[in-house]
Amino acid sequence: MNQPNWTPVRPTRTTRQFWTQGPGIAIIAIVATIVCLMALYLKPDGKDPMAGFDATVTGCKLDNSPTGTIATVDYTVKNKRTQSRIAVVTIEYRDDQGDLVDRDTSETRWIGGGDTVHGTEMTSLDVPIKTGTCHIVSAS
Repeated sequence: MNQPNWTPVRPTRTTRQFWTQGPGIAIIAIVATIVCLMALYLKPDGKDPMAGFDATVTGCKLDNSPTGTIATVDYTVKNKRTQSRIAVVTIEYRDDQGDLVDRDTSETRWIGGGDTVHGTEMTSLDVPIKTGTCHIVSAS
């Protein structure tokens, strides 16, 4: 006689996923809260590249040498907010025709709420020019 070919069924253990239990749900809630708070308090002030700062060029000097043009820019940055923060200033150098010659960034020290700092940035321009202008295009 032929014996039936069968395998006994063993009960399988069902485990609950970590993320559907209390500790997992608590971690999800904490992370979501942190992300929401960061989005609320660290969001940019809109599309204005100067939001939160008043930045002004106070001096622009172009020195020609055999190796190229050295640009020295003096500027001031006022923090319009109440929190202390650092400003990253983007400066554009243009020739007399208004064409962009070079772009550079400068970082200030910590600026207290409502305070103004003075900064100087010196750079060697990519294209030598005899005369031109310096413009601050953003401070963030």
